Parts: sequence; C-alpha cells; structure tokens
Amino acid sequence: MTARTAHRWRFLMDAVAMEGLPSVVDVGANPLDDPPYKPLLEAGLCKVHGFEPQKEAFDNLVSQKGEMESYTNAALGDGDSHELNIYGGSGLTSFYEIDTQAMDFLGRAKRPARRVETVAVQTKRLDDVAEIEQIDLLKIDVQGAEDMIFKGGKSKLSQAVAVITELRLYPLYHQEPMLDIETATLANLGFAMHKFLFIKNQMVSNSQKDRLRTRRIGSQALDGDCVFVRDLRDPAAVSAHQLKALSLLSDAVFESYDLALHCLDMLVQRGLVAPGIPSAYVDLLPEELRKN
Repeated sequence: MTARTAHRWRFLMDAVAMEGLPSVVDVGANPLDDPPYKPLLEAGLCKVHGFEPQKEAFDNLVSQKGEMESYTNAALGDGDSHELNIYGGSGLTSFYEIDTQAMDFLGRAKRPARRVETVAVQTKRLDDVAEIEQIDLLKIDVQGAEDMIFKGGKSKLSQAVAVITELRLYPLYHQEPMLDIETATLANLGFAMHKFLFIKNQMVSNSQKDRLRTRRIGSQALDGDCVFVRDLRDPAAVSAHQLKALSLLSDAVFESYDLALHCLDMLVQRGLVAPGIPSAYVDLLPEELRKN
C-alpha cells in the first residue's frame, strides 16, 4: 500500500459521505496468509471481528491485533455440536475427514494430513452472534463448513455487500460441499460471483516428480478465494449504504476498479454523489489503468 493508494481510498470515503468504517467479519481467521483486506485495515479504514476455534491460532491473532481488531475463540456453524478433526497442518483442520486417496493422487505430504485428535465443538450460528451488529464484508475459510455458516447467517448476510470464500474445486475431504453448493447458496442470499482472487493448483503425483518444478507444472486446480458481491442487476434492491461500502471494498480489497465506478455511477443517479466524482476517481487510479 502506498500513500497515494490510501489517499484514493480516503477520497472515496469522503466523496460518498460514508457513515462509519466498513465492517469486516473473518471466519476462520487463522493467519496463514495475509487476508485481502489487510491493506485497508493497516490504513485504519475498516474494522475487523474474527472467529478462530483453534486456541493456538486464536492466541496468535490476539497477540498481534491492532485497535481496530477483535477476535472470538469460537466455531461458527449451524448451532449444533460437531466433531472437529485436528490435523498436523493447522490449515487442514475441518469438520470433515481428509480423503487419503485424494492426498495420494496429489502426492501431498502425509504428516500434515495426519489426524492428531478429534474434539467435540459446539458451534454458534452467525445470526446468533450478538457481537456482530453489521457485516459489510464476510471473509471465510473453514475447510468445508462455509455453506453451513452461510445458511446460519441469512439475516446478518442480508445487509452484506461482499463475501470472499474459499471454493473447493477438487475434493480434499469426504462429502465436503464443493463450489456448486456454495455458489447456489450465495445466489439464494442475493450474491453473484464476481472474480477469483487466486486459484491454487498442484502437481498430480507421478513417477518423475523429483525431476520436475512442481510449482510450474502443477495442473490440478484445488481451490481458490472467490469474491461474491451483492447482485446489482436490480438497483432498487441495493441500499445507499451498500453502494458506498461496495465502492470502497471494490477498490481496496478486490482491485475491481470498474465495479467501484459502477457503484459511484449508481450513487450519482440517486443524487447522493456529485456528478464529477467518477471522473475525479479515475484521475486517482494508477497510470497503467488509464488511457493517455
């Protein structure tokens, strides 16, 4: 993030007269990688509440958190008790059991996929979490429990403008919901698929794997973080607050500058933003995105 980038985000917030900071909820906040909203958080332009059921990962989050962050050591789900499978690799912990045949096909290391223990966990529905009053962006990565959490958060998600979820493209666990299930559930909640932030691929196991550069030759798509946004085909169904929040998140989190402009255009049409704002916003975009 550069000073110029942060200036553009503040311009957007001022231009749309945003009421308060966008609210981000991160489910499965185990910090294995930097979340896509991190630059916005570092700029002090959003607030984050995260959920992490693994105690060690939760303690790590709390020890590093800033003043705009809060975390809860809890598992979200459907409100029932489930068995949580703890594996050697903390990023593999799931309510679902790892498919060892899939791991063999992919040539994945066996130690991280070895189950360490299984513990009974009482889950809480997202709609029942009192600490969460509003969600603008839901970031979720819970190794198969995403669909369960969506269905337990219909009320709170009705006001959200975006969801970033991990979509499974190749099954790693037995009976886990795949991308078609998540996509259908989110569509029923009023979200449309927008873009993949990335897709992870892996090399299929073979006799010559020791001679190959695995990161270059991996062909099997595994999963990827995908952005879903509030369906904008019916402008009347989208509130002014949702458009304002989505304009900022589109730029700062998804790098979807065209979507940010579409939101600004809709706000101009409603008389809520000055007509010259979309043009002024383009002036602030990186030079490589603009025509001379």
